[in-house]
Amino acid sequence: QSTLQCSRTFCSDGQRAKVEALNAALAQVAKRQGVTYVDLNARFAPGGSLSPAYTYDGVHLNSAGLALWREMLAPHVPLKAG
Repeated sequence: QSTLQCSRTFCSDGQRAKVEALNAALAQVAKRQGVTYVDLNARFAPGGSLSPAYTYDGVHLNSAGLALWREMLAPHVPLKAG
């Protein structure tokens, strides 16, 4: 999964660029390893900044953010019976 962006009010453009670079590298590693890469920022930060709808401080997820995170990862995590 990608590393989440932070909000423009919390992080500088340079910090958010570092997160983008990290995520590009993670996507390449996943591709080389043949594993699924989940781009969380496609929904959490479509404009390059963590949406206020999903955070209470610009960096940490609120309950709506945690619910979306779970929704996005659930299809990729097998559940064990019992």
